[in-house]
Amino acid sequence: MALSIADYLLQLPENMNFAKVQELSGEDSLYYRMLSDYGSGSFQLIRFENDLLMILIADYTPKETFEKIATISEEYMEISQFETDSSSFKIGRRKTQPVGKGIYCYVNTQKTTYVYCEKGKPVRFTKIILTRKYFDTYFRVHYGKDYEQSKVAKEYLLKNPNLPELNFVFQQIRDCQAVGQTLHLYLESKVLELLSLVIKGMEQKENHIFQNFPFFSANLHGRNLIPEIFQHLLCRFQKFFILPAVKPFQKNHFFPFYFYQEFSNSAFPYHSNYISPT
Repeated sequence: MALSIADYLLQLPENMNFAKVQELSGEDSLYYRMLSDYGSGSFQLIRFENDLLMILIADYTPKETFEKIATISEEYMEISQFETDSSSFKIGRRKTQPVGKGIYCYVNTQKTTYVYCEKGKPVRFTKIILTRKYFDTYFRVHYGKDYEQSKVAKEYLLKNPNLPELNFVFQQIRDCQAVGQTLHLYLESKVLELLSLVIKGMEQKENHIFQNFPFFSANLHGRNLIPEIFQHLLCRFQKFFILPAVKPFQKNHFFPFYFYQEFSNSAFPYHSNYISPT
């Protein structure tokens, strides 16, 4: 059965053979310890108002290899820092991929996901779960970006998995010793700091792409540059085409490939939801 991300996370510790430690838990900060028959270590789930934002902090070593399977119906984004490389995952029918040390971004596709943790190897990570409702309400009102606009962060983080400033923020989240309301205020400020660093990095990358192309630079953030970029690429690489017999659907495949050839960057933020002119 498909679950919301909050429902899934509340069931997860028990399904992974963790037991709640009452004396270390509060109303919205839940602390678990792995049962000794199954391994050692801890798992912490910190919930924020209406479960729009959640943080997981885990450090455990299982005695047996195990698999976690989930189908989450809710749209959400997950930004994580892994300090170990003992896990792997698979989405739907895709191939299993190892998880290395560094920062990852996952945008839920509502497909079944499979996560594997190896016997006798430590698993240590910090995860920030941001729901669509978080972006479309609080974040859009205060910072002007909704869920769809924020999803392009995945491309940026995939290419920059070890940014020191982001690793530092994750370490501050992990090391925080505050409790109660102070804990939540501090952690939420760190989440906003992390998101601001991602947005700043993306904007710097975008400006770098266009700095050598002054005819793209005017009103960079105020208008649709896709037609101009497309015409530039078409002129630049037209020798590879028999023109004008390039159909619209062919142009849409042409765009991301030659955008990368020209600018050494993903076309996704500029190409998504774009239909080329006929």
